[in-house]
Amino acid sequence: MKLEVLVIEDNLGDIELIKVYLENDTKQFQLTVAHTFAEAKTLIEQKPEFFNVILLDLSLPDGSGKLIIDNILKLTPTIPVIILTGLKDQKLSITALNMGISDYLFKDELNSLLLGKSIIHNIERKKLINDLKATEEKYKQYFSHKDSPVFVWDNEKEKIIDCNPAALELYGYTLSEFYQMSVKEIHPLGENFQEEDNFSNDSTRVLKHKTKSGKHVYMTLAGYLRNYNGANTSLIILNDVTEFYEEEDSAEDNYFFSKLFVDSSIPKIILEWDSFRILEANNKALSFLNLDQESLRNKSFLNTLSFKQQNLFKVNYSMLKQGMLNDGLTEIFSYNNGDEASFYKLTITDIHYKNRKNILIELNPYGNIVQEKQISRFVN
Repeated sequence: MKLEVLVIEDNLGDIELIKVYLENDTKQFQLTVAHTFAEAKTLIEQKPEFFNVILLDLSLPDGSGKLIIDNILKLTPTIPVIILTGLKDQKLSITALNMGISDYLFKDELNSLLLGKSIIHNIERKKLINDLKATEEKYKQYFSHKDSPVFVWDNEKEKIIDCNPAALELYGYTLSEFYQMSVKEIHPLGENFQEEDNFSNDSTRVLKHKTKSGKHVYMTLAGYLRNYNGANTSLIILNDVTEFYEEEDSAEDNYFFSKLFVDSSIPKIILEWDSFRILEANNKALSFLNLDQESLRNKSFLNTLSFKQQNLFKVNYSMLKQGMLNDGLTEIFSYNNGDEASFYKLTITDIHYKNRKNILIELNPYGNIVQEKQISRFVN
């Protein structure tokens, strides 16, 4: 199959010269000549996808220079355009290439090998560029999903290398935090991670993930494109089905809350993240602090500490917030309930409570430590 070449040239001598250069390859090239831009425009509009390459002279009766370059590029955005000119203007050649011209050849340096090689090379190069642009457009369409989290997954390294805004919003991580993160890192803590929990082309499996705040979300596969963007990567489109599993998750949370908080023999308090406002306290904590639930609720936990202890608590919290206290941290504090000072070992950890990340405080009376397995997260 011959390659269709449109020659836009008004000089008859140059037209014959181009024919001579390509006549050795007459089986490969089929030439069509237009003597003006208007004539070329008519031919292109009649057959938009017909020509494989355009050879353009920069001095035509109805246009020249940058103006003719701009006009032809707007008319043929997917067709490679090679300029053939007798004008050795280095500045214009750079400008033309920056505008989108595929090649810039000087007529007095032209020969059969150079012209044929440039035509073949630039047809292939333009095809690759067009394919890349089409892929990028498809990429943008996939990533425009407003409600569906989309990930680009490195199949070999088993790492996340990109994601869309919907994924950032749902999971709560930044793009830099997600980059090179494995699925295991968004898998619920305390639950066994298996190979099938990785991203795969299995639309029947329900994936359970945790967000940055600790909340559980449930996902199914909505789309899977392997070898995405021509690399060993996959495009993963997820469907959020959390609402169908919330009742099950809530029942699980209630069980753990009752077992590990309300009925615990250790005084425990739940504080709001950042504000240290007391959200819940079990009966053991109320008894230890000699307070009732109403007087304690919404009170800042810092108010139960001395100024020096407040600063120590804030330092420990800062370490917890930075992820430096994976197993919690224990310090000795004192509390004055009005009659005498009580000493206790305070353990601070983070927990997921009522769909939010909060702080769990355990108050072990000093000198009479209750023997119970320390937990760092009672839900996760």
